[in-house]
Amino acid sequence: MSMGYPDQHDEPYPAQMQAARAGVMAACKTAGLAFLEQVTPQNVTSRLDAGVMIGAGPQGREAAEIGRKHSGRKMPW
Repeated sequence: MSMGYPDQHDEPYPAQMQAARAGVMAACKTAGLAFLEQVTPQNVTSRLDAGVMIGAGPQGREAAEIGRKHSGRKMPW
């Protein structure tokens, strides 16, 4: 919202927002911090491959199952 996109909460994001996201993710990786992002069953595998460590969202259970299968993680995380 502070970048002037108050209604742009869903993808595709403008280039300025993508650059900010990439910068925050890089800083998290450098600091050893987990990056949280909303995931869906449709995008969870690509988010994990991109480095997202914590996924949230309204379809959490389904996305979590897909993500665990993709990453090979078992319960409890």
